[in-house]
Amino acid sequence: MMRAVTLGPRPARWPRDHLAPAVPGVGRARGTIAGGFSGVTLRHPSDRRRHALVGTRATEVPLAEGRSTELQRAGGLLLIREKGAPRVDTAMAQAQCTDSGPALLRPEGHIAWAGPDVRTNGPDGWYTAWRAWTGPSAEAVHARR
Repeated sequence: MMRAVTLGPRPARWPRDHLAPAVPGVGRARGTIAGGFSGVTLRHPSDRRRHALVGTRATEVPLAEGRSTELQRAGGLLLIREKGAPRVDTAMAQAQCTDSGPALLRPEGHIAWAGPDVRTNGPDGWYTAWRAWTGPSAEAVHARR
């Protein structure tokens, strides 16, 4: 996009001057451009077997108490439990969502794990994703469960 500002050849300047101003007026294009500048549309690569949300940005997750963006400021991963689920016995920060499924959010706001519920264990569970992002240090915290 910024390259268009510095275009030198006259044939390339005409589309820049006449067509480019109309593009933000198109709803989908406006959202894509705004998301590209803000970083919200960035997606980290993930395994195809993972949930479709893994790797996407969680802009604001509706929680029963507080805001997800405020809880993320403390650093570390944030486990968001599904509505009505009890707390998981772990030292990691947790919150309960009001309308969506559970997720594990990375400190910068991208989803590291999403699944059916926080009680899911094994390769599809939140603990496996947590371990992948934190490494061996997760073992010591998980041992306190």
